[in-house]
Amino acid sequence: MAKIALIGAGSHVFSRNLITDIISYPELRDSTIALMDIAQEPLDLITDFAKKLSSKMAIARRSNRQQTGERRCKARTT
Repeated sequence: MAKIALIGAGSHVFSRNLITDIISYPELRDSTIALMDIAQEPLDLITDFAKKLSSKMAIARRSNRQQTGERRCKARTT
């Protein structure tokens, strides 16, 4: 598992795009991302975004695995 540090993460557009890119790579999905900035409020906003995105991606992956499993079961029984 990779550990990634984003210094200056309070820059919303940069951080949002970078976090989205990191999560889009299967090899990096389980990474730990440390967000750092000198300004607390922007850092809190991007931290909330990252947590929500991570949760949505985890739900989507579980859903995809369940659907794939259902398709396999149907293929075997037919």
